[in-house]
Amino acid sequence: MMRFLLGRVVQSLIVLLGVCTFVFFLMHMTGDPVRLLLPLDATPEDIERVRHLMGFDRPLHQQFLSYVTRLLQGDLGVSLRHQQPALHLLVERIPATLKLTLAALLVSLVIALPLGTISAMKRDTPVDATGAFVALLGQCVPTFWLGIMLIMLFAVHWRIFPALGAGTLAHLVLPAITLGAYSAALTTRMLRSSLLDVLDQDFVRTARAKGLRERTVMLRHIVPHAAIPVVTVIALQVGHLLSGSIVTETIFSYPGMGLLVVQAIYGRDFTLVQGFVILLAIVILTINIAVDILYCYLDPRVRLG
Repeated sequence: MMRFLLGRVVQSLIVLLGVCTFVFFLMHMTGDPVRLLLPLDATPEDIERVRHLMGFDRPLHQQFLSYVTRLLQGDLGVSLRHQQPALHLLVERIPATLKLTLAALLVSLVIALPLGTISAMKRDTPVDATGAFVALLGQCVPTFWLGIMLIMLFAVHWRIFPALGAGTLAHLVLPAITLGAYSAALTTRMLRSSLLDVLDQDFVRTARAKGLRERTVMLRHIVPHAAIPVVTVIALQVGHLLSGSIVTETIFSYPGMGLLVVQAIYGRDFTLVQGFVILLAIVILTINIAVDILYCYLDPRVRLG
């Protein structure tokens, strides 16, 4: 176990270094942020002085080495716009984004688990066709369009839920549905496919031939074998939901990390955008390691090398 964890940690650090390198140079290719920070009538001397104070006048490789050194010390830098530590700004918004992500994941599972299971058990029936259509529709509808339609129907026309902001559970309903729709569709299709693969196995027919109840066959024999690919998809969807919150939070003016990063992108706030990407990468890498460990408990045939 320790050898496996050590190997995955080393791999994750290499991936994290690649992410840091990519996002650092990509952000610096977008232009000089100093010209956005200063007024239009700023003199060339003022621009050069600010660039010197922020360290943008140094060679790019020196800026990158300084950035990596600060990262190793747990310092994500100072936001160019807010003049506050980027980590502090992001941590303030994490609770709101986590609430939205968990709510979207709950919406996804509430829809996907029964729909995928029923579609598999009623294979090649109108019920199965309806489930497949709903899943395909969920994957095809753009998130921004779905969010706008939900606002027009449930916030503007029927006035059931608030359209913008946060604070109550009612504020989470529309953003959670918008964010969780694609994840629900993907999980539904994966669950149906996984269940169908297991239903055709010999041990399932043997269990039924022994006279076991269908509920026992499903819970003790089918679900554990079908769970591994589904758990993988659900775990990966957590990262997708966190990154997808950028669009959803912008549509609903939800005060999470996504909205903060969109504003940072418009203002070329290098430090804040880089900090968000790095935090997101750390979360996704951690989830991947946790899923690998979970495999061993779901399927005894899987062993950690």
